[in-house]
Amino acid sequence: MELHNACVSKYFTVLEISSKSDQEQVRQAFLKMVKRFHPDSGSAEASAEKFLLIENAYRKLQNKFANDRWNANEGTGEYGLYHEEKTEIKEFDIKHTVPQHRQYLSYGGYGMGTPQKREKQYQKYRAQKAIENVHSHRISKIPYGKEVGLIHKDKCEAQKIKLRSEMDRLVEDLIQESISRGEFDNLAGAGKPLKHQASNPYVDFVTHKMNQVLINNGFTPEWISLQKEISDDTKYLRESLTRYRTELGHLPLDNDDNSKWNEILIKHKEMVIKLNAKIDKYNLLVPLLQKQKLHILLQREADCILKSGKTRYDVTAPVKFSRVEHGDNRVDFLGFLSSFYEWNEEVRKRMDVRGLVERVEEARMKWYGHVKRMGEGRIARQMLDMRVTGTRPRERP
Repeated sequence: MELHNACVSKYFTVLEISSKSDQEQVRQAFLKMVKRFHPDSGSAEASAEKFLLIENAYRKLQNKFANDRWNANEGTGEYGLYHEEKTEIKEFDIKHTVPQHRQYLSYGGYGMGTPQKREKQYQKYRAQKAIENVHSHRISKIPYGKEVGLIHKDKCEAQKIKLRSEMDRLVEDLIQESISRGEFDNLAGAGKPLKHQASNPYVDFVTHKMNQVLINNGFTPEWISLQKEISDDTKYLRESLTRYRTELGHLPLDNDDNSKWNEILIKHKEMVIKLNAKIDKYNLLVPLLQKQKLHILLQREADCILKSGKTRYDVTAPVKFSRVEHGDNRVDFLGFLSSFYEWNEEVRKRMDVRGLVERVEEARMKWYGHVKRMGEGRIARQMLDMRVTGTRPRERP
């Protein structure tokens, strides 16, 4: 709402300033008038009525200045009333109308890249289109009766699922009502959570319950017997491989030991096949999922025993003899030393190295020849030719 010039002049007169004053001058004049006429200012000119006139004049002038700014700026900018949109005319460098990229006119304009790539893409597109057409044709050829039959079948299945869910909800509601009435308070373990029972998914409910009844009454089901047989066979297999391992040398095995070990594994292969068949049968019968077993891998067991098992050099046959006067048995260390000497000789041959004694003797002979070639005046040659005469006295020197 715009103010008339007479009202505006009146407001400037109330503030005791010129009608050409700007907004900042109006504000400064208002602050001075407030200090003079405000009821709480404590001045002699304080007056509530005069202050209301001053405040009203100040507010009206502030609104006038805001409206003037708005009217001055409303036509500028992109969204102003007087904004004129300038449209740029695009000029293309190509002045002719001959179609460019003629290669894209082939293959129905489908694909991108080189002509070879576009041809492959077009062939895939045609194949996909043919599949969609065949599918649409088959759907269109379905008789109306079959379509209705499929729809009816789906509705029946959906109705069965709905009835089943409604029955489950009804049973759950009846159980909750019975619990609220206290009809299950006389049961053992009331108010406690049920025990977790992990059943075998490959065993039906009747077999699972029969196994439970047999176990509770002291009978041994078949899967328990199978469990004991599998444990015994696995133990026998590992002991057999460990026993054969003691007949071989250290790793890496030589050709003879490697061929022997392969023959041993071939002998045990049939045993492992039968053991894994028992494990398969056991897994189908055991009612608890946590008791399922994995297959025995012969190669893995053999590698483990090869690395950690004892060799023929680690196993000695200690000869024991009785000591009647002391009543104890002593181990013959000569047998251990002989086995260690044999192992040392085998390692020396395999590594193609000489013994320590031979190397020391060779070094001594080299030193002896070096001393013999010295001159007569050298100290080492004199010490070599020196002879000690007499005997050392028996008493202390």
